[in-house]
Amino acid sequence: MNTVILVEILLILLAIAGFVLRIGLSVWGIPLLIFSLVGLALMYFQRGVRPVRLNNQPTAAIDRYFMPAYKLGHFFFALCMLGVLFKVMLWDANFLGLGVTLTLIFVLFVSLQVLKEKVFFKKLLVKSILIGTTALVFYQAPLATFINIYYREHPQFAKIFIEYRKDPGNEMKKKNYLEARKKLLNKNAKQPPLN
Repeated sequence: MNTVILVEILLILLAIAGFVLRIGLSVWGIPLLIFSLVGLALMYFQRGVRPVRLNNQPTAAIDRYFMPAYKLGHFFFALCMLGVLFKVMLWDANFLGLGVTLTLIFVLFVSLQVLKEKVFFKKLLVKSILIGTTALVFYQAPLATFINIYYREHPQFAKIFIEYRKDPGNEMKKKNYLEARKKLLNKNAKQPPLN
């Protein structure tokens, strides 16, 4: 198996582990998520920039759609990975919708190429379906769900945070959120460490 594919699989497994740890409120969840999803995004971006390697696929080399589709698809994959990271980290992830839309349009294009019996598009189709579906699931998941999961031990703070995220321009909601956040951070700082 190719080293690049092994690294990609390892980063995907680390992203899954990081998400599980993030849900479990472990400190290692956030660094694992950031490392793995940024690593995947950089890997996909690099694949979109570098020349396409066509190992023993002469028909793919003469197809006028394969190389541009391969490069464009990997740019869309990188955008989706960054969007998923932003959504999971509760940052502003508006561009995830753009990444999902572009990836799903790309899936339709690649599907049409596979239907035309261009077999060298099959791997790209499978990868684009998996990444597009994952990004769509995270895009459709309400932000309030993530907030309630991450702050399940502090439901009052979660409620204030959700209200603030619904209308971040409201100064009163922002003030309430900042006060609740400060109380939560002070409360957590005063707790003795667990042995």
